[in-house]
Amino acid sequence: MSPDPPLDKLDERAGDGVLVAVIGCWQPSEVDRSAATFGPTSRLTITPPCRRRSRDRRILSAAADDAVVPNLGVQPAGPAETIVTALPQGGHSTRDVVLSADGTRMFVSIGSRSNVGERPIYAPWRSDADRALVLAFTPEGRDQRFYATGLRNCVGMAVQPGTGELWCSVNERDGLGDDLVPDFVTRVREGAFYGWPWFYIGGNQDPRHPGEGAALHNQVSVPDVLLQPHSASMAMTFYDGGQFPAEYRGDIFAAFHGSWNRSRRTGYKVVRVLLKNGQPTGEYEDFLTGLVINDKSVWARPVGVAVAQDGSLLVSEDGNGSIWRVSYAGSTRS
Repeated sequence: MSPDPPLDKLDERAGDGVLVAVIGCWQPSEVDRSAATFGPTSRLTITPPCRRRSRDRRILSAAADDAVVPNLGVQPAGPAETIVTALPQGGHSTRDVVLSADGTRMFVSIGSRSNVGERPIYAPWRSDADRALVLAFTPEGRDQRFYATGLRNCVGMAVQPGTGELWCSVNERDGLGDDLVPDFVTRVREGAFYGWPWFYIGGNQDPRHPGEGAALHNQVSVPDVLLQPHSASMAMTFYDGGQFPAEYRGDIFAAFHGSWNRSRRTGYKVVRVLLKNGQPTGEYEDFLTGLVINDKSVWARPVGVAVAQDGSLLVSEDGNGSIWRVSYAGSTRS
């Protein structure tokens, strides 16, 4: 999700491993009505349900032979062009793509097919080979290389302003109880291995893979910010706007889609990941909450976050197919 408009959220919808850029799905009539504000002394809590009030849903997509452009005052520079093909299919099918700060590299994240690399139950062509990683290309889609591995499902990526470092928002594995394994938001180092499927949080062995991957045990990178397990952290963005108080600038907003198999729900919110002098502190705090009705029902599941040109925060959610705009109502702005 990007406000200008987005070209950074990819979905393998064609089923043939071709990247399809899904640029937005929104209801213009709802954006203003669903606006929310927060003040200098309180965090934001959204309480009124946001229902689908309009059928004017617009999708801007681009594929090798398809481009549908809504009337946004933005026109494509030319026909859509497929630059990367033959990506792994199935499993975690969403893809994210970002460019490096200097524009010389294109990063593409590819999630695993399975939960924890249960390869014996799959035919060879349905394995996790060449998955759970971030690939690097030239912007033209050439010179494919492994950038980082062992990332079960890097759903969202972002490049940090100033440092140019690549970050991932990662969904970790299931099946080890309510409190394992933590999802995480982290800097992604070139050549680093983050543990999946054999290890987690460093060299902690997954009990379903006893003794496996021993050669990599001491090479596992520990993520920067551990999140509540099963939060399902999705898109992330660095706040570089001028509307919120100064202490927000440079911090991360991350959307938690929410758990699906935890005995007590978690997630379903947007959090602020705290950085100090551009470095992660390991801490995060709730920013937008109030989306859970009870242990059986929720009315919104955050997916995308983006900073608008006026410095407000845009949050998409797929529970009702809506977008929220969060603005600051305080008198002091940076």
